[in-house]
Amino acid sequence: MDEIELLTWEELLAEHRLQLELFGGQDGFIDEGVVRSAWARAQFMLQYNADADLADLAAEYMYGLSTTQGFMDGNKRIALAAATIFVRKNGLRFVFGPKVMYLIAISVARGEVGRDELAEILREHMVEIEDTP
Repeated sequence: MDEIELLTWEELLAEHRLQLELFGGQDGFIDEGVVRSAWARAQFMLQYNADADLADLAAEYMYGLSTTQGFMDGNKRIALAAATIFVRKNGLRFVFGPKVMYLIAISVARGEVGRDELAEILREHMVEIEDTP
């Protein structure tokens, strides 16, 4: 696999602010350490799992941010946005619409979809940006 470009902390925070501006909610952290830990999950997986692919790493962002609820508001939104931005930074995009993504995000937050299952769902619905369905 080519060099993988992870999300920076600054990108994550900027996107969280954008999501709050667009859709409302309270800014700030419940626990910044929890958010930093969830954000770092993809980096740790990349470092310690040679078999990890982009779907695994996107799932780490989405699952970690959605399930830990470290922001005051917008946890599911930033989880979904982080996964989407990450795959786009690496030349891919998701091929399902916003309603399906919303249902997946809700299912993850409720504990109905685990991290490995999420990675498989994402893997099955990613294509290169140049491709059209």
